Amino acid sequence: MRVLVTGASGTVGSLVVRRLLDRGAAVRALSRDPARRIFPKGVDPVEGDLERPATLDGVFDDVDAVLLYPHPETAEEVVDRIRRSGVRRIVLMSSASVRTDPDAEHDFGHLHHRPVEEAVERSGRSGPTCAGASSW
Repeated sequence: MRVLVTGASGTVGSLVVRRLLDRGAAVRALSRDPARRIFPKGVDPVEGDLERPATLDGVFDDVDAVLLYPHPETAEEVVDRIRRSGVRRIVLMSSASVRTDPDAEHDFGHLHHRPVEEAVERSGRSGPTCAGASSW
């Protein structure tokens, strides 16, 4: 299995990268500037930016699953690119604080995470929503 990890140099993403490698997965790590990052041996670093979906051409090719860091402003376009590339599963890094009730419209979890959750749900590629490396 080849997994693309967005946010691969962050707190959660770096843990997921290591855990996937320990389990024998092939790991591709998305970074805005992979030359400035140090990833474990065996990781395939690729350049791209979730804030600029046009930079993601080719990064999802030959990938089975994506750990997606939430970026609500471009979620629809990023998820569409993932879907069109043939990725079978998206695991979203979200939060247990996400609320879906009507009073949630001013809640950070709702505003930041819920639009990305909805884009992933609509894609038909949703896997578990995770808050850490244990979901893999």
